[in-house]
Amino acid sequence: MSFNIIMDSLPELTGEQVKLTPEMARKLNEDEFTTVLDYKYDTPEKLLSMEEVTRILRETRAAYSQARAAHPDKGDAQIREDLIASHKDVAVFSRTHPTIFIKATSRDITPVLFERLHEMIQIRAQQERGALSNAQTACAVETALKKPLK
Repeated sequence: MSFNIIMDSLPELTGEQVKLTPEMARKLNEDEFTTVLDYKYDTPEKLLSMEEVTRILRETRAAYSQARAAHPDKGDAQIREDLIASHKDVAVFSRTHPTIFIKATSRDITPVLFERLHEMIQIRAQQERGALSNAQTACAVETALKKPLK
């Protein structure tokens, strides 16, 4: 499924952050359709900058490609386990960015999708460096997602 199809099917979302007054909270609690979610923040074992993510992502993909070529009989899960066991940075990356790690170590991701993933990380890296504001970042992400996958 392409990103364009996903983006075209999403409704336009608008919203704002509001500090609830006690009265607003009471009304929400009385509403039968209100759902209260409990959440907790994870304490990351290591904060990785997007520059570090980019470096480790490239290393992970290269190591994955080499392992896949050397061991075509192994599945993605086994190759992931091997990479985690043999590369310290990859092991940390697999825990701090599990979704990206899975994508980078999947035989199903195409080079085009991998490059799109890398592009999105680069946009975030520019924001981290102060080269892009939040609004510019949002615009860059939207523009990247609207580009056709070639």
